[in-house]
Amino acid sequence: MKKTFAVIMSLIFSAGTLFAADPFRMSNPYQMTEGRSMEDLAAFATPARMFDVSNIKYRPVAATDINGNKCYYTTSGRLALSISKSGQMTFSLGGGSITKANDRSLVSVSKSIRGTNTIEISNDKGEIIGYQKTGYGGKVVKQLDSAGNTTQTIESNKFGKVTTAVINNMTNGKTIYNAQGQPTYELDFEGNRMVSYIYDDNNKLTEKIDVYGNRTHYDDSGNMTFTENKDGVVLMKWNYKYDANGRYVLDNSFDPTTNETTRYDGNGRQMYTENYAGAKIVDYVFNGASLVATFDRQNNLTTWYDKSGKTIGTTFNDEWISKNIYASDGQLVGTFDYRSNQVTIFQNERREIVLQLGIDDEGQPHDKIQPPTAEQIKQWIDDGLIKDAHLLVNPL
Repeated sequence: MKKTFAVIMSLIFSAGTLFAADPFRMSNPYQMTEGRSMEDLAAFATPARMFDVSNIKYRPVAATDINGNKCYYTTSGRLALSISKSGQMTFSLGGGSITKANDRSLVSVSKSIRGTNTIEISNDKGEIIGYQKTGYGGKVVKQLDSAGNTTQTIESNKFGKVTTAVINNMTNGKTIYNAQGQPTYELDFEGNRMVSYIYDDNNKLTEKIDVYGNRTHYDDSGNMTFTENKDGVVLMKWNYKYDANGRYVLDNSFDPTTNETTRYDGNGRQMYTENYAGAKIVDYVFNGASLVATFDRQNNLTTWYDKSGKTIGTTFNDEWISKNIYASDGQLVGTFDYRSNQVTIFQNERREIVLQLGIDDEGQPHDKIQPPTAEQIKQWIDDGLIKDAHLLVNPL
């Protein structure tokens, strides 16, 4: 037992990531996080000091959770470190947590807001990207965006220990979970079953099947291996490798329908996509842990993303050619095409209507028309101005 625990503690400390303060004896966790800068919090993830574990009996040392994450515990039985299958590490302390990538670069910091049931989440640059609300036993019951809009609601059983359902508040879809806390199927906003999950006798996920008959297959570790359509035609393959540190990481994804391959770095981030001849056709631009843009070399289109990962729009030679339209609650309500002055309207983030705006007497789009706001689109719908993909009254 001593030897096993020593190996585990050596692993944790050698990763260079235990907290500088002693998380095992904190009497007030808020003292560790409240008012701290990003640099201070990141400093938690540096080696501290060893401690005597010789008198520990009947304590969990390590475990693998239902998602395949390796979990390590403190002398008091609290979760101290969780390592994902790809090597990403999350360090826990009473007032929050720190997540680091495979290369030990900072990904995010979570801090409890004192006197509330709210957790603030920041990215590696200190920007707030969202919040969490906790319920019984500290379990997360809501996910919110940086503006405080609820994006996800998590339902649990009577004692809050097992997730029973997750509601996507942006699409009004719902994922139903089994008694083991695993997703079993997904419903759209109308209650139609869109996705089903298949498990083996050991409760390991083996397949995910969507409403169109496409099947995504998983290996014993829960990694996606390939997707095929209802006719057995392979649509996508994921290939893995062991890196220099012995971690089993995603190497590339291959689309047999286009013969295009996307390459990934050791942290699971896309680097570039290449065509059948090996020429780069798409670049992925990251600022730290955040995807900022993708650049399509074939048509010189750049797609931009905000700090939370939402798509802003697409530019060509520094001019906008399309922009997404979001409501104040964070929901995607439309996309505006600057070239055609067309608005694609979404309901529950699903494409519903295409509107033609701002055309002259010859049916040609006006130049430099501004996209409508989400409030304008909602008002058009409420006022009954939209019918058969056209405005009865063109306000622009």
